[in-house]
Amino acid sequence: MSDQSSLNDVLYVGIKGHVVAIDKRSGQELWRTKLGGYSLVNILVDTEMVFAYAKGHVFGLTFNGEVLWDNGMPGLGYSMALLATQGVNDPAAAIMQDIQARQAAAASSSATTN
Repeated sequence: MSDQSSLNDVLYVGIKGHVVAIDKRSGQELWRTKLGGYSLVNILVDTEMVFAYAKGHVFGLTFNGEVLWDNGMPGLGYSMALLATQGVNDPAAAIMQDIQARQAAAASSSATTN
């Protein structure tokens, strides 16, 4: 799952202390990573990695589910947290980028067939 098109075909679910990657077209589970004995898992996916927050810890994962790091957020407790990175939190911008990429690919494809 290294190219961007395949990353767009993945749904990430945070549930019962796990991050689960599911193929959006088939519903098939691609991988599952246990983060510990945590229940609620908040997820953010950007172009570089998957981030997950569970019970006071922030995790950085690869797109294959490998945990790269775990920050226990010392002194902040276990309350709810929101995750954000610059440039990926505007759904309208993300949709527009996707539309533009698809249009460019279609134009390139039609130009090579003519």
